[in-house]
Amino acid sequence: MNLKQNLLKHSALQYTTPCCCSHHPESGFHINQLFKGRLLYRDDKTEDLYYGPLDDPDKIKILPPGRENLKRKAWDKYRTPDEHKSLISWLVTWRSREHAESPLAAVQPVTSIIDDASIVSLSKLLFLTDY
Repeated sequence: MNLKQNLLKHSALQYTTPCCCSHHPESGFHINQLFKGRLLYRDDKTEDLYYGPLDDPDKIKILPPGRENLKRKAWDKYRTPDEHKSLISWLVTWRSREHAESPLAAVQPVTSIIDDASIVSLSKLLFLTDY
């Protein structure tokens, strides 16, 4: 018995649907028929991203934002040093309270919630809701 005949005997290679996968263009099957909305597809040749199958004339190309078109974000702005201290204190207190109430407190360190360096970094950032 050759390899092909041996493989055909296995039930994993037998299917009862019109096709075994979505890689048969002649079948007309698209995985997006099973889901509402558009799925994300990537053109392997150009690496462009699309909402909708590549052969769909109504597909929508996704254009990644260029760095030159981005405006300064709110998270690029920082708080004053006086604000850092009070926010660090509040975050450390919050972290300790959350850790104490956690059912995993006995097996996880308090820094598993947020470490000290991240608290300092977070305390410096000024968010959109802050002004």
